[in-house]
Amino acid sequence: MDYLLHIVTLVGIFTALAVSFELLAGQAGLLSLSHAALYGVGAYGTALALTRGGLPAFGGLLVGIACAVIAAVPIGVAGLRLRGDRFVLATLAFQVLATSVFENWIGLTGGTLGISGVGRGGAGAWHSGVSGFFPLVAGAVAAIAIVLRTVLSTGPFGRVLHCLRDDEAIALSLGKSVQRVKFQVLAVSGGVAGAAGGVFALYTTYVDPYSFTLNESIAVATMAIVGGLRTTWGPVLGATALIFLPELLRFSGLPQSIAAPMNQVFFGAALVWVVVARPQGLLGPAGGSFAGDRAGSRSA
Repeated sequence: MDYLLHIVTLVGIFTALAVSFELLAGQAGLLSLSHAALYGVGAYGTALALTRGGLPAFGGLLVGIACAVIAAVPIGVAGLRLRGDRFVLATLAFQVLATSVFENWIGLTGGTLGISGVGRGGAGAWHSGVSGFFPLVAGAVAAIAIVLRTVLSTGPFGRVLHCLRDDEAIALSLGKSVQRVKFQVLAVSGGVAGAAGGVFALYTTYVDPYSFTLNESIAVATMAIVGGLRTTWGPVLGATALIFLPELLRFSGLPQSIAAPMNQVFFGAALVWVVVARPQGLLGPAGGSFAGDRAGSRSA
């Protein structure tokens, strides 16, 4: 039972990440490879607030969210000048830089040893309750992410987002502040990623650089793309499937030294299958495609 609750908690955390990624890539056309960096900033911010600042768990979580929102600012600055593939490369550079900081700023992050004991003190109460508490917390963060994505993708703000995605010149011609919209959507997406990171830190009571690498950014992107961009429930389905299905390898009888690397193979195979066989994703609209989104962003 505890193992199932663990998987459900991970599904909630990665659903929030996939939905916040979809808000960027699917709604605003801003494909990012730095989502794990923001996820990590939220986790480290929460961990430091608890272990060094002595804040309670909820206060530490708010600090993690704020740190992730602030960390999203450089990405927003890059987005003001860069589009399409150049923006992707800028986010990739940010991810590499963040990973380097996590690994090498030993005085702050603990380096490769990470930060332990996050569950002590103010967060202890989070671990002393019912066994299903963290799945509920992760589910709540995922639900908030879905609500934010739905609200921001509809109405006047949603129309501006879609103009930004399809043709930035149209948004400019309508007198909309493209810069402000980019910063707003990046702040919301970064905040959700930071919240997911904070919950992860509180749940595991330990953070290290290896949980927030480029591989994690690619995994989050794969979840959203496989499920279907431009859909509300596509990222939810993608996160659920790509968390649950690789876990079946644990029961395959394969040695752990083989089963663990197979996770990356699974993610890669899923992404290739979607791009080739169903470009719109599992729940994507007919005629839509990830390739089409990228082409549109390059022409902007």
